[in-house]
Amino acid sequence: MLSVLLPYGYGNWNWIIKDVVRYNLNNSFNGLTSQKPMPAGWYFTNNLTPFPNNFTPDSTQGDGLNCFGDQLVWQVCFKLKVRSLNSCNGYSDCSIKMKTYSDGEIGKKSTIACLEDLQVVFNASMYCCTDPAIFVPSDMTVCSGVPIDITLQGTGDPFQDYNYTLVKSSDSSDFITRNTKFIRDTFVNLTDSLKTYTYNLTSSLYSCKGGFDQFKVTVVPTPRALFSGNASICQGDTAFIRIKLNGAKPFSLVYKENAANDTLSLWDSVFILKKVPLVNALYKPVAIESYGCSGLVQDSARITVKLHSFTDRDEQICSGDSLLFLGNYYRNDGVYAIPIVGGNAEGCDSTVRLRLTTYPTYRNGIERRLCFGDALTVGTHTYSTSGMYTDTLSTIHQCDSIVDLTLIINDSIKVQRANIMPDIQPARGSIDLSIAGGFGPYQYQWNSGALSPIITNLAEGIYSVTVTDAIGCSNVFTFMVGTIATTNIADVKFAYKVFPNPINTSQELRIRILSDFNQKIRWKLTAIDGRSIEEGHWMINGGTLATTEVVPIPKVSGLFFLHLFDELGHFKVEKVRIE
Repeated sequence: MLSVLLPYGYGNWNWIIKDVVRYNLNNSFNGLTSQKPMPAGWYFTNNLTPFPNNFTPDSTQGDGLNCFGDQLVWQVCFKLKVRSLNSCNGYSDCSIKMKTYSDGEIGKKSTIACLEDLQVVFNASMYCCTDPAIFVPSDMTVCSGVPIDITLQGTGDPFQDYNYTLVKSSDSSDFITRNTKFIRDTFVNLTDSLKTYTYNLTSSLYSCKGGFDQFKVTVVPTPRALFSGNASICQGDTAFIRIKLNGAKPFSLVYKENAANDTLSLWDSVFILKKVPLVNALYKPVAIESYGCSGLVQDSARITVKLHSFTDRDEQICSGDSLLFLGNYYRNDGVYAIPIVGGNAEGCDSTVRLRLTTYPTYRNGIERRLCFGDALTVGTHTYSTSGMYTDTLSTIHQCDSIVDLTLIINDSIKVQRANIMPDIQPARGSIDLSIAGGFGPYQYQWNSGALSPIITNLAEGIYSVTVTDAIGCSNVFTFMVGTIATTNIADVKFAYKVFPNPINTSQELRIRILSDFNQKIRWKLTAIDGRSIEEGHWMINGGTLATTEVVPIPKVSGLFFLHLFDELGHFKVEKVRIE
């Protein structure tokens, strides 16, 4: 609180209160330094006697009732009871009385002041006022171009005076001072950074002066966003959109990608937006903020996407093979996407979708059993003997098909034994067969209708049988059953001997014949099945000397019959075994 004691008389009397009550006395003519604060109740003299430290500060000490004493020392004589600020009610409650002298001087002539001047009482009233403080506005941040409108308020309204100095920059000369309680200003920040203005505030109430206060206004520049980067790219490539931002960092940017919005929070003034657009795209700023201040958006970036082209290719290979396609080998089934850099008319990449089908290599093991004399053709090979064979064939897809063939050629179906009994009339002939070769069991089909290997009660004639084995191979055998009359056999008119018997194929079959008379003897060699092998005749001279003849024989082993007929039709039959 600041109170003033009005000047009286010749000297200048100033009463100053600050925190606790202090006063200053000013009489520079007699050596009293002005504006020198002293604690309440302390005294001073003109010979610079130090302030006593052991006195209470709420009342004067020393010669308070008279000024007589040392003629070389002058004194200020008054008594003051200090009041607290809360007990200062109104103006009259804080009056002061001070003793001075008739000419209103204090110690004009220090040695005779108290002797020659009459003592008077100086009455003065002082103003008692509350502290004229200001309710300081908080520091604030405003957008460029947005006005501020502040009405100052203080503790001493309505008679309080307000003063502020607006410091616009660090340059101490760049300021504006105004005496008003209304602050109305508009700041336009054209920079790219924050700009701060400082308001220094003071106030007064009557002769009381308040302290110094300040607040700051930070002005945000208007943020701006500019897009650039128009480009024509190939599908799948990265588009680079350059975003240049002006204003104070950080920024909050809303941009549109075609129809969809997206938001970026950026600390950089220049930002590269990387995108891989699938279709033609337009990127443009929608809104930008910096410290909550909206800004200007302009320009855009347009990206034209040149499409990727595709072609299809179907290929087939055999298992174990590989396909050389565009410099690479492919071996397995599947669909392969093969890029070709810069392969289409737009100069962009293209893709060949290769569909590869792998056909397997087949390997089959088969077993076949064939009849004697038959053959089996596999691929380009024909096999007619038993054995194991491997052939490589081609499928419809030109892949290998490996056949492992086990071939069995059955022995031919042959007569191992045939007992033929001629017809000793009437109808007493028979044929008894034993079959070998082929693959048993066997089935028999005679031309007589019989179905067994033995047929009996046969009349003279030719009989044939079809023998079929278990796999369907067959052979046909024919037998002749002759007629043998008892009288004819007994009446043969020659004697004979067949030798050697049995005989092997490298020997000659001989017959020695002895006849009583000259005669023609016929002979016939038949197989066991009745087939005629050889036949002929000899002219035999009768007498006591035997004739030796040779019978041609086949070069195969088996049982044969040699029939000998005389001129009367009588005959003999001899079995001949060729080994």
